[in-house]
Amino acid sequence: MDICGNMFRSDVLEKDNFDEKMYDLILYEFLDSIGVDFIWDNLTTSGEIVRDLKYEFVYTSEYNELFFEILAKYNYNMKYEIKDAMYYLGHLKNPSVNAELIKRLLGSTIIKDISFNGRNIFTISTEQYGDFVFELAAYYFRGNQKMANYIKKNQLPRRCHTHAYFMSKVFVDFYAITSLCQSYFGNSYHHSYTFDSNRDVIIDLCYNAVVDEGQYYNLFQPQDISVILNSKVAEELALTELKTNQEQDRCELLKIALYKQYLDSIGYQGSLEDAPSICPKKKIKGLGKA
Repeated sequence: MDICGNMFRSDVLEKDNFDEKMYDLILYEFLDSIGVDFIWDNLTTSGEIVRDLKYEFVYTSEYNELFFEILAKYNYNMKYEIKDAMYYLGHLKNPSVNAELIKRLLGSTIIKDISFNGRNIFTISTEQYGDFVFELAAYYFRGNQKMANYIKKNQLPRRCHTHAYFMSKVFVDFYAITSLCQSYFGNSYHHSYTFDSNRDVIIDLCYNAVVDEGQYYNLFQPQDISVILNSKVAEELALTELKTNQEQDRCELLKIALYKQYLDSIGYQGSLEDAPSICPKKKIKGLGKA
């Protein structure tokens, strides 16, 4: 039995259902207030519709104040305005061609200004949260051919665990971190990223961003589950594979994090090597214990 996976799926389902209820309320109240009908193609959930509505309509409409008042009423995490802006800016095909996008993003009542240094750094300014600065990861790794090729050839959004695992093989002195980050309405989601302790920066390829550690933690509000020196990732993965019975295609760093979450839930505080197994014993080549 995949105990870790069952815990994970149950948790995700509960949080998704709650978020969807909040989006239902927001969508109904906003559309009822403005008296406008919309047709959405290829969008199936209220969450998808609300986020698309915000970007495609609200930012450039007379209703932005009303929309954000409704978001605030339902305790929406307004820091997502900064995160979303970072996402859109980080995925521009040509970062220098940004005027149209910046004009649209300034329709957010949270964002007061966005600037670009013309080469590699965006600054997002807000009254409530201060300034947030990030460097484009594609520029940061321009001198590293392996990373440059990876960023160019791979899909970056929604593959955080895969990215951090890949980087664990490239930068053995960095850290692979999996955390519970703050979601839209006070819940959390699993997210992986890379930490360079020499420069105190977080590398998050989902956003094509390199961010000061303090600013990143202030924005994403993560609670660390698993922090692994990259040179130790293979060892921790082997132990996790030995002691759990998780889905074969589950991302490696997520497997480790879910096992550590399970251990925390039963109050275990020892080493991963001595941790209890939750599956029939298996042998893994290279480990001294079975």
